[in-house]
Amino acid sequence: AITHPFFELKGKARITVTNWASTDDVSWDQVVLASTAPETLTKATQKAFDNCLALKDLDIPQCGFSPIVMPGGAMPDPATIQRVVTTGDWKDLQWLQPYGKPLEVQAESYLRIQTTIKDRAGKSHEFDDTIYGVSIDLTDPANIVITFGDLY
Repeated sequence: AITHPFFELKGKARITVTNWASTDDVSWDQVVLASTAPETLTKATQKAFDNCLALKDLDIPQCGFSPIVMPGGAMPDPATIQRVVTTGDWKDLQWLQPYGKPLEVQAESYLRIQTTIKDRAGKSHEFDDTIYGVSIDLTDPANIVITFGDLY
């Protein structure tokens, strides 16, 4: 039986495994996302990304943002960081299970983010980022781990 809340068996309610070493009885393509999972995952993705946009850090790799490197040695004022999505969104994601990673799902999307930050002299600087997708580790259903960035 599948007890994971994000997955279900496709086509069969019961599977009999005759040999613990056999792969003939169960294949990963029989384990699919539960019907309620896509909506839940998309909402979690949007919430996590909104939190990323609000962060005032210069380097946030799990959010998919490139580290901010100020030109000419300028000293950044992290409190002035503002990130805005200029293109794209997290709606209508098509969740896929990558081969060999049964407790992970991924979705492609294309977002452009503009980051504005002032240096300590008050001069404003702009940086552009592109994010191509999201990956979610569902190993612990109560504590999913969301990572944004390139999927490959």
